[in-house]
Amino acid sequence: MGGAAVAAAAIGGTLLSAKATMDAGKAQQHMYNVQAKQAEIKGRQDALAYKEQANQVLRERNRLMASAMAKGGASGFNFTEAGSPTDIANIQSRYNAVKDFTIARDNATMATSMASYNAASLRTAGKNARNAAKTAAFGQVLSGIGQAGMSYGGNMGFTGTTGFSDRRLKQDIVRIGTDEKTLLPIYEFSYIWNPIDRFIGVMADEVEKLFPQAIINTDLTFQAVNYELLGIEFRKVV
Repeated sequence: MGGAAVAAAAIGGTLLSAKATMDAGKAQQHMYNVQAKQAEIKGRQDALAYKEQANQVLRERNRLMASAMAKGGASGFNFTEAGSPTDIANIQSRYNAVKDFTIARDNATMATSMASYNAASLRTAGKNARNAAKTAAFGQVLSGIGQAGMSYGGNMGFTGTTGFSDRRLKQDIVRIGTDEKTLLPIYEFSYIWNPIDRFIGVMADEVEKLFPQAIINTDLTFQAVNYELLGIEFRKVV
């Protein structure tokens, strides 16, 4: 097996490792999202329980007042007279009921607010976990590509039909012309892991806009291009 083929195999292994890192990040984000959903459900359940408690307070107040009025009426109290024992009892009952009702209502609002806050925090943690995995995977790929480049030469196993073309993998980019057939800009550049050798090719972000079928996605943060579909040669400057 030649150096280019070995380099390609090494890069393939790096991509598999990086994809595993990405998948782990996705799984962790999913876990956080599930926990966020559970927090929202728990918040709604707690809020309903507090609202029911508030309603129960009002029902109990009405029952007590009805009982007091019935007893007062049976005893001959005049409810129009302020300060009667029954009136005083009703006022105290009303005060206690309003206080308990307000507390229960506020607890319901707090339960909903805390659930929303916890759910948002969990979803943010999930996004952060996935972004961290993406960054780690990108670092793995760059490290693997760099090692392959140092071990097997600057061409990295790229042929005239395939090449990593993400703009972020390149440096010292100079536009040198336009392909007549596709009207894609053509550039000369070097890769960030190999500043010495220069290559000629296209940029994946520009290809994707006009010829998305020629894009090779790696499930990471960069792309490669199938030059054969474009009819353009990816080559090293000699």
